[in-house]
Amino acid sequence: MKQKLAQFIGGFIIYGFFGIVMVLIAGDELENRWLFAGIWTVFMSVVHVLVMEPLRQRMAAKNSKQAK
Repeated sequence: MKQKLAQFIGGFIIYGFFGIVMVLIAGDELENRWLFAGIWTVFMSVVHVLVMEPLRQRMAAKNSKQAK
């Protein structure tokens, strides 16, 4: 549980930075810029913890099993 919380917080920081960069690049094209950045940050952090990280762990286990 601590590992997932740490992954979520780390993802929140990283994806938050990229959300801010996307808002700055988009400029005035987005109606609710900061709402978009917030929703995107939370969504990507959750996807990272629940989808991408387990997939990465499965692939790493598969590759280490094949290497033996």
